[in-house]
Amino acid sequence: MESVQRRSGIPAWLGAGKPGCLGPLPGRRPYIGTTREEYERVGHLLGVHRSLRLLFPRNRDVAYGWMKMCNRAFGGMTPVDVIKEYGFAGLLMVRAYLDRVEKQRIGAINKNELRPYSASHPVLD
Repeated sequence: MESVQRRSGIPAWLGAGKPGCLGPLPGRRPYIGTTREEYERVGHLLGVHRSLRLLFPRNRDVAYGWMKMCNRAFGGMTPVDVIKEYGFAGLLMVRAYLDRVEKQRIGAINKNELRPYSASHPVLD
């Protein structure tokens, strides 16, 4: 499994190395998956990515580093640790959290109360 992970760059906790799941077989084109759960997992990962890009449009370092930052919303764990600990349910927890923060931000924009995120903003904590 580790060699598939190395070749594909996909962590094992996302399913690298399982037949029909997220990793290419030697000599074959890459594919994403064949089961409904695998498609749902990919959809939620893309949703997390979209939310982070929308929440931090001018700070790619934060957008791409947020998954490895400790967060009070997850009891001081990083989002990656939450997903490792709880599996698919953890991915849903991270996605739901980002969706809530995104909706709060949209509500603030609609009320003209939007303030720039700072280092002490709850999204980063």
